[in-house]
Amino acid sequence: MATSSEIYFELAVLSGHVVAKGAWSAALRADCLYQSAHLAKPGRRCRLLQGTLEITPFTPLAALDLSSGTCIQVVWLSGSATGRRAYSFAAIQGK
Repeated sequence: MATSSEIYFELAVLSGHVVAKGAWSAALRADCLYQSAHLAKPGRRCRLLQGTLEITPFTPLAALDLSSGTCIQVVWLSGSATGRRAYSFAAIQGK
């Protein structure tokens, strides 16, 4: 159970499969969420979305809008993290 200084998140792909979940300190930046997502697919690049808002690694967790829920969408990009340039397409599933 998350304490008042922690925020519980689930990181899920478009299919709904949860790739990471847990409680993180509200004082952290979203880089910790990216690190957790990369454990599911090492070497792959991804983007994290909350609704239509892209979460950057520098986003403070305390700044995220929790009224829309605590599920963060993971969108895997084509190509590896070491690739120079990759293009991708992502569809956002509406509720």
